[in-house]
Amino acid sequence: MRGLTRFGGVRFDPAARVRSEVAKLRALGVALHELQPASAERVFDGFVRDFVDEDHKGAVRSAFDERRAHKTLWLERYLRADTIRSRAERSLVSFLTRRGRDARIVRFDRRTGIPAIEIVASTLEDTWASSWPGLFVGADGTRAVVVTSDYAELRCATGTDGATPYR
Repeated sequence: MRGLTRFGGVRFDPAARVRSEVAKLRALGVALHELQPASAERVFDGFVRDFVDEDHKGAVRSAFDERRAHKTLWLERYLRADTIRSRAERSLVSFLTRRGRDARIVRFDRRTGIPAIEIVASTLEDTWASSWPGLFVGADGTRAVVVTSDYAELRCATGTDGATPYR
């Protein structure tokens, strides 16, 4: 019974939902696997350091640490405005990778307590990624995309290329 969440009188297990999504993607040929917790923490810590507003870093990090809580992380609320990029012509996957065909992407679910997933970028189609709400971080950690629950994409990058003039 642990880990079950009530939604409109129906109980569901967020981890089971993600396992189902992963199984469907594998059937479509996407190469992915669950990331070890220590590796996932390093990637998430880098995301928080580079892309989360200074005033909210502690709260976002502590929410991530609540592994069994299955709380929703509303990361779009805490992004640093100076890292958000306008949506360019490039696809979500190519925005994150910028490197070779074997580049990796790490995906975090919007709910805490769900294991992070490492994906071989060349096997993931943009339509699948952009319809899967969560946080996607490129392998080099300099780019991230938050796909919101209404499928908006908030693209973030370190550096000055295409930065917003609003701070």
